[in-house]
Amino acid sequence: MNKNIIVDYIQSKLSERKTELELAIKNAQEAANSESKSSAGDKYETARAMAQNDIDMYKTQLLEVARD
Repeated sequence: MNKNIIVDYIQSKLSERKTELELAIKNAQEAANSESKSSAGDKYETARAMAQNDIDMYKTQLLEVARD
């Protein structure tokens, strides 16, 4: 196999992964923003914290993809 073909394939996969992570970050942010404050304030705060944890995780993965 040609080295250029392999490099192109890997770059394509990294680009796809970057797009997936950017979408996941957007969706997690939208989920956090759509959480409505209810009488159960702890549930609201927990849901927002979980969404923020997801965003942080996706951003870390995105940095890894961008570095490669």
